[in-house]
Amino acid sequence: MGKLQSLPLHTAEPTLAELPLKTPARISGVHLNGFEARRMTEYGFVVGTPVVALFRSLGGNLTAFEIRGAVVALRKSTSGGIKIATEKRNS
Repeated sequence: MGKLQSLPLHTAEPTLAELPLKTPARISGVHLNGFEARRMTEYGFVVGTPVVALFRSLGGNLTAFEIRGAVVALRKSTSGGIKIATEKRNS
């Protein structure tokens, strides 16, 4: 039998679900199933697009994101499939 390889539980690239409030970032990848991926593309969640997390629900399951001049609320299960690159701030 071949040796089983374990997959990493957490990748180095953060997701929208992990984005701190008011922190600017850019979409670096959408890793969702076909329907959800298409819907996120329609909402403007495409590679290179700036995004900011504005508000979180009390339970933390919903987050409102500002993207392309609109505010879109996503569940953690969806935002967890959207990879981001945080923008460095000049200090």
